[in-house]
Amino acid sequence: MPNIFIVIGNAHAGKSSLIRCLTGLGRKKDEPWRVATEQNPNMPIFVLISALQESENYAMTPAQFIEEVNEKEFENVLVPLRISSSGAFPDCYEYINAFHNACWEIIQIVVLGEKFEVDKLPAGLPIPLIINSSRENPANQNAANVRNKWGWI
Repeated sequence: MPNIFIVIGNAHAGKSSLIRCLTGLGRKKDEPWRVATEQNPNMPIFVLISALQESENYAMTPAQFIEEVNEKEFENVLVPLRISSSGAFPDCYEYINAFHNACWEIIQIVVLGEKFEVDKLPAGLPIPLIINSSRENPANQNAANVRNKWGWI
């Protein structure tokens, strides 16, 4: 089962900018990208830039995303999610619960902005890094905070 890193925030919170700063990736790729971490200097990771609920070309339900990742046998996944639901797509809590129920290892969570309810997460998950001032901070400053918390280089 894959390891998953999750970036959460509502529209315009800086999710895509943060992911671009963390990975150097400009747009979605269908194969794993490589990032350096303290434990693995060449970690393969499937990266999405746009949230699963908001991408015009890539919006997916939790079940669809789980099926795709499992089918392609990705080891590591970095995915952005909106806090709130969007159209036919559920809020971040439903996605996270689905990932947890699929026995995915939720490695780290970062929340950009406010109004996140930690008590809605399944028990035993890592405590999210919450960056309330994500819109005011430069994206590279947010990325530095995340790298430090996640052990990414």
